[in-house]
Amino acid sequence: MPPAHPNCRCVLIPYIDTGDESERPAEAENFDQLAKETYEKNPKSQKKYDELSYEYRRKLRYAAIKEYHDKTGKPPYLQVKGMTFADYLKEQPEKWQREWLGKTRFEMYKSGKLTLDHMVNPDNGFKRTVKELETMVGIEPVKPAEVLPVPDAPGEQRDGWSKTFWKKLDKIKDYNSAKEIVVSSEMEAAIKGCGFKDVDDFLKQVNDYVKSNDVLQNVPFYEILPHLADEPILKNQFETGTSKGTPDKKMRREWEKIVSGGNSHGMHPRERPVYGYVDNVVNNSRGVRHYGQTTVIYKDSIRERTTFTLGNSSGKQGAFYNDVRAVLNDGRSFNTNHPFAARGFLKRDTEGNRYLEAQIWGCADLRIDVKEIALSETDLNSIAKDVQLQRAWRKFKTQMDAAGVSITHYNDWSEEFIQKHPSDWNAIRANVDKLGITFIRSVK
Repeated sequence: MPPAHPNCRCVLIPYIDTGDESERPAEAENFDQLAKETYEKNPKSQKKYDELSYEYRRKLRYAAIKEYHDKTGKPPYLQVKGMTFADYLKEQPEKWQREWLGKTRFEMYKSGKLTLDHMVNPDNGFKRTVKELETMVGIEPVKPAEVLPVPDAPGEQRDGWSKTFWKKLDKIKDYNSAKEIVVSSEMEAAIKGCGFKDVDDFLKQVNDYVKSNDVLQNVPFYEILPHLADEPILKNQFETGTSKGTPDKKMRREWEKIVSGGNSHGMHPRERPVYGYVDNVVNNSRGVRHYGQTTVIYKDSIRERTTFTLGNSSGKQGAFYNDVRAVLNDGRSFNTNHPFAARGFLKRDTEGNRYLEAQIWGCADLRIDVKEIALSETDLNSIAKDVQLQRAWRKFKTQMDAAGVSITHYNDWSEEFIQKHPSDWNAIRANVDKLGITFIRSVK
């Protein structure tokens, strides 16, 4: 069955062996009979036509088709206008339908639970297994090359959000907004001990950093690509059941309760956050790459649903929404990790935490929340050499192109390194072209 090879354009034409070769409505003529007559007229023919091998008889048949076309100028096959193969199948006897579909597929087809469109995967043209079909009973078939609709703009309702999501989020944002600021001597000493002039210097540098950098998220891209191709949404562990961070859901709920001021209670799984950080794509810390090596770069509009913590939220400290002074609110427990973490991501020293975490509430739809996806070298090469991943990639990229999301690869190889590894360099450039993404040199 097609596809027989890459870029295959073969099609299947039904043939019913009724024993009467004169009744083949798909053909303009009975080419088997023409082939036989031509062969038997040839004085060099020694064997009887029916004694010839199947392969040789097929070769003669193709010759008869070509001769017919050359003499008449007409197409050898007739197409019934408006008739699809699904229509054709309906008109056939049940015995033939059962033989063509197989016992279990025929029963699904006959019961009306599945249509013929369900039987084949539209992304690769391969026949679906019976086990796959059993999970699809009652589901509308997906049409080939379908572009998923872009959801509504931020602020509107999305799948998985309750009607009270924005009210809960407003409470979370209010809790993490600056109010009554209290600065203790212990707090001031800790801030100065981390290299800041005073509390105001500490607050200003953090706020400037948050405003001048992007909200990013690292993801294990090639691992989740098949899922993103079907639904380009970054989900949290409460939906997926997996995590590259802390897998303990009870512990995660407790941290989110602290960050939200208790307002995360009763949230639906899709309303809970996915986790990113604040940085820029060129300088982002290697410390986050255990979450994944490809970097998702969010639009500024995502900040309407984002809270931040100085360091990891597992430190059980409070967060802030749009002003870091919120971590100094009266009633908050000051954490010496605050200035220590700030020293890390501001000064990028080896002692600092180098991590300003972002909690993106309501998860993230790549089609409307993201402006760019920076594909890592590992993910780039993994997709380029895997046929199955390439099928998912084409479907995924169609969604991103329709939404205006750019996909890039940043390369920071030095000229000296390129000279030493020319074949690797050429392979990367070839893979970039193969996937149709933008190549960016980012040598520091």
